Amino acid sequence: MARSIRSGKERGGWGAALAMAAALAATLEAPPARAEPGAGGGKYGLGVFVGDPIGITAWFDVGGPNSVDLKLSYDLDDYLYASGDYRWSSPRLFGGKSEPFTKDLSGYVGAGVGFLAKSDSRSASSSAGLAIRVPLGLEWRNPVSPPIGAFVEFAPGFLVVPETDLNVTAVLGARFYF
Repeated sequence: MARSIRSGKERGGWGAALAMAAALAATLEAPPARAEPGAGGGKYGLGVFVGDPIGITAWFDVGGPNSVDLKLSYDLDDYLYASGDYRWSSPRLFGGKSEPFTKDLSGYVGAGVGFLAKSDSRSASSSAGLAIRVPLGLEWRNPVSPPIGAFVEFAPGFLVVPETDLNVTAVLGARFYF
């Protein structure tokens, strides 16, 4: 399973995750019109990410400030993790039209699901699980050529099948947009 930083059974860890989600959601506002596809890339993105776990990502613009982000990852602890998130972005979260760097920085919050398959090579057993997740992140997109971007994401989640447990992922990544 994606590493549980702290088990939900060990402590009521939802307070901090919910406070962080509420703080980011409170900053979201109706965004200005989206830039032309040539500025900062197009409607699709492919990339990689490192952290916990490590993998590849595919991003799709679905209109306005909304997007879909799919991730596929593998961890050295012998598990495969796939997730799909619907995201709401807030362009220019930290600045107006003239501030360098921050004008191209967006915050986002999402809702999604994760599927994990784990095998234990020592006991020759395997298991699968389903998680509900809330990704929170920051994304920077280069406004000129090349159409690249970088992101950092923290995604608290809750494993619901086969047992309940807190599930947290944290990654740093980059994408090429086209």
